[in-house]
Amino acid sequence: MLDDGARPAVSRTGLILKPLPDRAEPFNTAYRIGGAPNLPEGLSWPMPHGTPYHFFAQVDLALLRQNCPAGTELPDMPETGTLFIFLCLEHWMDDPQPVILYTQEPLESVPERAPPENLAHLLDNDTALAGLVHEEGVSEDGKLLRRQNVDVLPFTSFPDGWLKDDELSQRQMDELETLLGRLTPLPDPHAPPEGVEAPWMSELPLRFRQDTKLAKAHLDWEMLFDWSKEIYMGLLDLIRDKLRDNVPQNMPPQRRPGIDEINELWERANWEHHKYQFWLLYLQVFLNPDSDYPFDFRLRHFMEISQMCRGKVPARVRRNFCALIADIEQAANDGTMVHLEPVALPEYAAIAAEDLAEVARKALAVLKPRRTGPEPRRPAPANWDEYVIRETTLPERTKNNYNLAGTGIIPLQMFGFGYLLQSAAYENQDKELLLQVGDPFGTPLSFANHGAVIQIWITSHDLKAGQFDSATATWEFT
Repeated sequence: MLDDGARPAVSRTGLILKPLPDRAEPFNTAYRIGGAPNLPEGLSWPMPHGTPYHFFAQVDLALLRQNCPAGTELPDMPETGTLFIFLCLEHWMDDPQPVILYTQEPLESVPERAPPENLAHLLDNDTALAGLVHEEGVSEDGKLLRRQNVDVLPFTSFPDGWLKDDELSQRQMDELETLLGRLTPLPDPHAPPEGVEAPWMSELPLRFRQDTKLAKAHLDWEMLFDWSKEIYMGLLDLIRDKLRDNVPQNMPPQRRPGIDEINELWERANWEHHKYQFWLLYLQVFLNPDSDYPFDFRLRHFMEISQMCRGKVPARVRRNFCALIADIEQAANDGTMVHLEPVALPEYAAIAAEDLAEVARKALAVLKPRRTGPEPRRPAPANWDEYVIRETTLPERTKNNYNLAGTGIIPLQMFGFGYLLQSAAYENQDKELLLQVGDPFGTPLSFANHGAVIQIWITSHDLKAGQFDSATATWEFT
């Protein structure tokens, strides 16, 4: 938040970039995301420092004005020409600068340029790309984002979050709601046939079965729990450090047996054989709903990884998980605690069974069973259409995710005020916002899954002169 004395202009015209589903009626669109760029011969595929960048978008500046309603006030910029926006996705966490290429050459007869052979695979989980790209939104070779035409929607952009009062923030939200509306949702492509239930789901209490659906792939549980083990070991280490700092001076004597029990379990653990049990221990004991990041938000990366895994669920894991859910259900009904009592520190309040019941419900959505049998790597285009429509109609899920992260909705945007995540939008208020990417908003790319937003800025002078190579990017993280 900024002081009231630091007031920017009240509003500007911005453009929301709304990706269209494959089934949308084709039209002459000014903005296209993904696919291969129509680079003319005089332009080379950007490879700063030998690292090829991924192609993000192609923008026809002449059509951009034509696609906007009459009277839309856009910044001064070239009347014609094409922009090619490239991002260094392979090393995006190192805050690399984008490359913006510009040509006045007509592109009607220019073929699409194939990507370089050494361009990083977009679904490579061993790099910073892990969890960044939707697996349904890449080309067959994994080097290009899925081609999407984009509807350009002018809106009144307010400096959301810049003032101490919430007036402009609410006006911004109302503007987005009015602009986008809500489309009729498509049938869920992952829903099981009527009357068909997952093989082991009937063992769970009813309240935890109501939100479950069959999905399209197998889970590699070994990889999944190995990965989550490393994450939650760090959380447990943090708690144990606090315990050591508070015992015995600040710890009530009645709590010391519980501390000893935790330490004993920790020392006894053989991570090759007890990783599943310890993950369940974290779920029961250490994930405090009163902490800065609630459990369902902490699980977001876990959810993303799970979508990319393959494998079958070990029977012992199914049994342990079902037993845990049943215990939580019973304890929630009785109003009691579950198994070990949590550590009694102000930072880690006790977890009631009713809170665990809600945690378990959300965890169950992550650990849902998968369809059996062979499946293609990507589902049919109709599934992608369902994803695009859901992501571009301001679903409650998107709102909730951003509220948990302490931010608001960050649409795919060009011009207008940038979203104020930290300070970049304020510090660059005298520049034009050339591109903002945070929430996926119907595209395959989501920096917001990592709590990040990228904003590309250019001065009004350079925009008017067509000097797009001067554009710079700011990367911010929650």
